[in-house]
Amino acid sequence: MLEKRLVMPRIKFLKPVYKTVLAHIFFWVLALHLIFNIQGLVDSFLRLYSGQRYIDEFFLIFPTALLFFYLNSWYLTPKFFSSQKWRYLFMLSALFLFILGIGTLIFQYFLDVGYASQMDDVVHFFDFSMLIHFIVLGISSSLGISRIAQKEEREKKKIEQLQKATKLNYLDHQLNAHFLYNALNSIYAAAIAENAPQTTEATLKLSEILRYTMQQGNNKLVPLQDEITFIEQYIGFQQIRLGENYPVFFKKQGKVDACFIAPLTLISLVENAFKYGVSFKEYAPISFELNVTEHEIIFASKNNIINDKKVASHKIGIQNLKDRLDILYPQKHRLELDKTKGQFGVSIQLKN
Repeated sequence: MLEKRLVMPRIKFLKPVYKTVLAHIFFWVLALHLIFNIQGLVDSFLRLYSGQRYIDEFFLIFPTALLFFYLNSWYLTPKFFSSQKWRYLFMLSALFLFILGIGTLIFQYFLDVGYASQMDDVVHFFDFSMLIHFIVLGISSSLGISRIAQKEEREKKKIEQLQKATKLNYLDHQLNAHFLYNALNSIYAAAIAENAPQTTEATLKLSEILRYTMQQGNNKLVPLQDEITFIEQYIGFQQIRLGENYPVFFKKQGKVDACFIAPLTLISLVENAFKYGVSFKEYAPISFELNVTEHEIIFASKNNIINDKKVASHKIGIQNLKDRLDILYPQKHRLELDKTKGQFGVSIQLKN
């Protein structure tokens, strides 16, 4: 039973590879059968192998066509077709002419050293080679574009699943937030009655935090200033817990009045910094920086690494943030991590 458990996953992993290899072999055998006389190719190979000075044009066209096929379908089309079409067309044309030129020069060399061929004219060879490579061009481009479409469809389904999961999580969170908000109002009233100013202030700040998540959390965009106020309320709540003298810094630059942002986008960095960067045994400042330009919003956090074992858990939260950014800002965001000199830094760049 143990051997079956070890072998079965390996077979399952290799199965798609076998299918791909077999499909490509079948395709090329079929192509050779349709374009060339396979029996004639075998005879030509035997004549070449036996030392006769005879070269069939297939032995030069097939390798260059094979190289052109995979360079186009596996590299050029996936890398450039969707985002840089003019560059794709330029590079494809250059590769096409280069492949044809190399094949023709090699054929000319064999003729010059005395090899016979069914095509003893370089012009005829070039014309025939160009026809074959045009066919290969059409097939390889179609295959590459088809693979792009399949990849985009998979990514679309993944995003839809993430959106559904995010919406469900938000609804659960909203229900819990309503309960907590009502409970905090009761605690706030009791704290006032008991004349407990610190408890009153903490409860009020926490109420404001929950109110923001309930009111703005389901909107697509909110004013950036509202998000900043929310972050400042959260920082204020944490400083009640840590003490007013704990080193927390929030630097803001640029004009925020005309900017909008998806709600609750930046709070994950703030939460993680307080969760993993607080220490009462050493000087461990926590800093946040917001820089707003005409074209982008940049928000960064930095905190000391108090415990290396917690960094892995920290990165789980960062991965969740990345998934959310993929949904909210597709192709319009950049997330960077920086772990150096005992500090952990995270930066988000969002295009306006």
